[in-house]
Amino acid sequence: MLYLKRNGAIARKIGIIIFVAALVLIQTSNIFLRQPPSSDRAFAITALVFYTVFAVVAFLLEKRRAISS
Repeated sequence: MLYLKRNGAIARKIGIIIFVAALVLIQTSNIFLRQPPSSDRAFAITALVFYTVFAVVAFLLEKRRAISS
């Protein structure tokens, strides 16, 4: 909420809200809807892949914010 309050442009706020909603939906579906991975190694690899993708998206959103500021 603090991030959204300090962020000026509405387009950036919408992008962040969509990103957070996607994070919540993916995390919720991974916990409650999917079958557990076959091994702890498969779970770790899946988590690393998803968190890397999330970090790249967050970086791109922030980069876009820095360029437009």
